[in-house]
Amino acid sequence: MGRKGPIELHVMLSAGGKSFGLERGALVEKTLHRPGARRTARIALGLVVLVTLIPALVVAVDSSDWVIFVALGAGVCAAAYAGLGLHLSAGRTPRWLPAVNCAFYASVISGLMFVFIVHGQVRTLSWLPILFLLYILLIGASCLRQEERLPLVSGAVSAFQLLAVTAYARQAAPEAVGDRAEALLREFDWVRTAARLFILSAATVLATELARRGRMLHEQTFRDTLTGLLNRASFDQVLDAQVERSRKQRFPLWIAMLDLDHFKQLNDTRGHAVGDLVLRRVGETLQTAFGEHAIVGRYGGEEFVAVLTDSSEANVLARLEAVRRALEELDTRDPRSGAALAVTVSIGAACWPEDGADLGQVFRSADERLYAAKKAGRNRVELGQWAA
Repeated sequence: MGRKGPIELHVMLSAGGKSFGLERGALVEKTLHRPGARRTARIALGLVVLVTLIPALVVAVDSSDWVIFVALGAGVCAAAYAGLGLHLSAGRTPRWLPAVNCAFYASVISGLMFVFIVHGQVRTLSWLPILFLLYILLIGASCLRQEERLPLVSGAVSAFQLLAVTAYARQAAPEAVGDRAEALLREFDWVRTAARLFILSAATVLATELARRGRMLHEQTFRDTLTGLLNRASFDQVLDAQVERSRKQRFPLWIAMLDLDHFKQLNDTRGHAVGDLVLRRVGETLQTAFGEHAIVGRYGGEEFVAVLTDSSEANVLARLEAVRRALEELDTRDPRSGAALAVTVSIGAACWPEDGADLGQVFRSADERLYAAKKAGRNRVELGQWAA
């Protein structure tokens, strides 16, 4: 099958070769998104601990009402739950878990309100507005994960439970003794509850928009804004993670350098707007043509780079040739004149560790083969002894 190196003793599991490694989406999630989720889990734990200090301070000053001890216990339980969430954030967590977390924290707040209503003294009931503010804190904190659905879940659950608490408090007020009845009716007046619902709605809208903008900004930090591919810095991060997996599991990596042919001439004759259109179409095509088992990024200008985890040079050659043909057959036209635009690509690829134990050397080998493909006439793939 062409050149053979020691790595093939470990990876040639079948005559046709084999593809290794995580899918692109999973690897990008693990490398670029999960650290942010872990930071959010740390912040959530810190916020819960700070809130738990409120009943702790009250108990230290005045421990006459056992309901405050219940609030302290609820805070400790919520902190333990947040600690568990921080532990789980180190691995891959289900997408539904953050929404469950939001509903859980809202339910803890509402549960405390029910306990205060049933068993709290008049002095204890004065803490109910503080509990309402915790709803606002929850909605605000839920936007840290940069998922629009989480502030919506937090806001909806908080509003629904606040209505339930209000209805229960007004039903329980006539049975309360003395000042407790007046305090409950005053605290859960329907007008006051309506105002609180308006505040929860406003907080939900703001948090949702902040989550949306945060997600967009986060995407822009690791994706090329024109093509949607990984930018150079993010590609290098994901590549480092894949190399580490390759070392542990002993499978090879192929680095493919791709350069559009005569792109500068196209920019000069057709204009940068047309050049940008071509780059967008190329980015879309590369995402589709390489599939989920390759990491693809834009290295700058008209240069792209991909990492493949096939064990067979023949497989790599076939995949890169398919990418070359997909770009060659791309139907792209000048939007002003309608003229067809010829899009071709030259590709050079090298294998780690066969072409060098140092990743920089592998890149240099791939780059040399890219220029060999250019020199041989462009619109071709070059893998050293293998070429198309």
